[in-house]
Amino acid sequence: MSAWGITNFENDVALSFVEKITTHEKQLSIESYLSTFSDKFDPDETTLDECLELFTVVEILAAVQGAPCEELPIELQEWIVKCYIQVETIVAKDAVEVVELVMKDSEAKEMYVDTPYYKAWVTAQKDLIKRLKE
Repeated sequence: MSAWGITNFENDVALSFVEKITTHEKQLSIESYLSTFSDKFDPDETTLDECLELFTVVEILAAVQGAPCEELPIELQEWIVKCYIQVETIVAKDAVEVVELVMKDSEAKEMYVDTPYYKAWVTAQKDLIKRLKE
């Protein structure tokens, strides 16, 4: 995994996932994705890549709800408009819970916790949570 920043689209996992869904190689059901991730999540077993992909999906949810991040890739913006995705509002609550779970204990947290970037990573995730609650 290659990362060059702390936001949720500044890594190869996120950009690869965006490429897959925007070129129709992968279908996306946000509700199913969050449910499956939550059911299978184990801080000791869930990989960094799985956590980064989760953050990407949750960023997509925030964008669908009208609260995208500034770094949202243009191809993803176009895909969201084209696909006209609708999501129940309860899904945002589920997404917040899963993001908080990953922030508490995960490989994603471990990647940043002992670095000078940890506070910025936490701030980025708290911003995501705030946008989900809008």
